[in-house]
Parts: sequence; C-alpha cells; structure tokens
Amino acid sequence: MCCIQAIVDRLLVRCAEGAALLEGRELPASSSNHITSSTRGSSGGGSRKSAGGDAAAAPSTPGEEHQPVLHLCGKSFHLVNSALMLLKMVDEYLALHDLMPQFGAEIIHRQLELLKLFNSQTAALVLGAGAMRTAGLRSISAKQLALSCQAIAMLSTLLQPLRAGCLALVTQPRRALLMPEYDRLLQDLTIHIDEVHSKLVDIMRDRLAAAMQALPGEVRAAAPSGSSSGSVSAPTPTIALLTKQLGTLRTVLVPLLLREEVEFVFGAVSRSYSDALSDTFETLLSEPNSGWEPVVQINALTMLEVGGACVFVSPTYRAVCLGGSAHVCLCCLQEKRQLALCLWQPLGCARLSVAKNLRHS
Repeated sequence: MCCIQAIVDRLLVRCAEGAALLEGRELPASSSNHITSSTRGSSGGGSRKSAGGDAAAAPSTPGEEHQPVLHLCGKSFHLVNSALMLLKMVDEYLALHDLMPQFGAEIIHRQLELLKLFNSQTAALVLGAGAMRTAGLRSISAKQLALSCQAIAMLSTLLQPLRAGCLALVTQPRRALLMPEYDRLLQDLTIHIDEVHSKLVDIMRDRLAAAMQALPGEVRAAAPSGSSSGSVSAPTPTIALLTKQLGTLRTVLVPLLLREEVEFVFGAVSRSYSDALSDTFETLLSEPNSGWEPVVQINALTMLEVGGACVFVSPTYRAVCLGGSAHVCLCCLQEKRQLALCLWQPLGCARLSVAKNLRHS
C-alpha cells in the first residue's frame, strides 16, 4: 500500500507542475527533474516510497477486514484492489509518455479511456448487479456499494489535478479535444456517486415499506388488554428488526464513507422513516378506544435510542425532544399527544442518549 501512496504523491506533484505550465507560471528546474526521475522510477514496479507514503495504510481493528486507506487531497479513501491497480496503471501511462513523448496525445487519450472503462464497469458490476452473475454473489451488499462509492469518489478527487497534468503534455489542438472529455467523465463520476447514495437509501426504504405492512397488526396484537395504561416492556418484532437494520447500516457506512456522504444518506433515510412511522402511529392512535399508546410509545423510544427516526412523547418530553435535533417537526395528535420527529445524527449525538432516561408519564 505504501508504494501506491508514493505513486499518488508523485502524480499530485507532477500534476501540480502541469497546472503551473498551463497557467504560464515559472517552475524551478529541480522540481521538473525530480518529477521526471520519480515517474521513470515507478515503471520498475513502483517499489519507491515517498515521505508521505509511510502512514498510508491504517491498521485494521480485530475481526474486521483490512481495507487499504489512501490519503488524497486531504481526504481518506478505503480502496479495493481494483482501484489500487487503476492508480498504478495511470502512473505507468505517464511513465510511458516519458519514454515515448512522440506518442503523447495517444497515450493520454488511452489513459482517459481507461478511467472511463473503470467507471462504467464499476457501475455495471455493482449498481447493475453484474457481479452476481460474473462472481457468483447472491446479492450486492451495502458494504460493496460503499466501497465502490469510495473508488469512484477517489477517482473524482484525483481527476482535477490529473486533468491539468495530462493536458500539459499534449499540444493545444489535442488539448481542446480532450478537455470536454475530462469534463464529461467528471460529470459521469458525480452521477455515479449520487446513484450509489440513492441505492443505499432505496434499500432502506424497501425494508421500511415491508415493515410498515406488518407494524399495525403487531401493535394491535401487543396492546395491553382492556386498558391503555398497561405496561409494555419490549418493542414489536418489526421495530426491533428496523433498529437492527439501521444499526448495521451505520456500522458499515460510517467507517467507509466520507462524513458528508454519511450525513446525506442517513438524512434521507431518517426523513423516510419519520414520515412512514409518524403516519402509521398517528393512524393507530386516532382510532377510538384503541389502547395502543403504550405499544406506540415503546416502539418510538426504541427507534430514538438506537439513533432512529422518531419518538412518541407526552407533553412532559417535549422540551427534551426539541433539544435533540435542529430538524424537528411536531405533529399534534388527538388529546394533545405529540409525535416529535428527530433527524438521526449517525456520527454520534450525545443528546440522543437522553432517550434512555425517559419515563412514561
């Protein structure tokens, strides 16, 4: 992994040179000589190490698969072997240009086609579930989606400096032809990342839709007989399953995706869960003489404790829930009961822990 980090470090320095050349800025001769010799050295197997490569591989925790971590432009990316191989091939294309500069335009064009192929094949195998046929997978997991997203996000981050470094190696006429190709690739990568995020949200929405069909019957069956003030100690099986699925998704995504990606995915998931659960709970509580309030309350408190989407509260809990999130919506139900919808903070919000201290009014 250290040699891959060294390759990326060399690429970034060389690309910075290319950007300076395109902008007409003066470059130190020592910098140019360093890049040329480093790039040629990489063609011998990439065994050289840069100063920034020693800390490239983050240690894995016991019981977890080790995923190499690449540091690029201030971000950390967890990459699979195919993405690491792509980076080495990109470096080898530039090394080939140093050996045969007369074929520079063709080499840069082939390198660009390689990046397009990686993007399209990743989409076909993961988003399009092609790996289920070619690799014999039974399903495409959330972790596989997250790792593919990391690879594409890495490529999107690298593309801007790589574009400047490569365009500096070709003549002005070819540069004018290649620039739109890089722009289209960047747009395709952005769309790909958005589609992976949407797929992760859709997976949870599908599970939610199935759960909402079973939830009303479970609430009615679990309600204390004869009175609404009976004691209910455990959530219904559907809510227990939803909280487990949310916890599993958080465990998978938080270590892999960038913070803003996690916030986007769980923000969309939370809104969907809040809408569906609030509608279901409101319908149940609006039925006359239902006696289902204790079951609804324990289900909602369970969702909040795990970092879920909603919590059923009496007026006593209102101030606590309003302080739990900046994204709060209060829906007034019959007899002045309140349903507070709190956006899940997947990266850890200490205020959500107050749910463990709530007591029925």
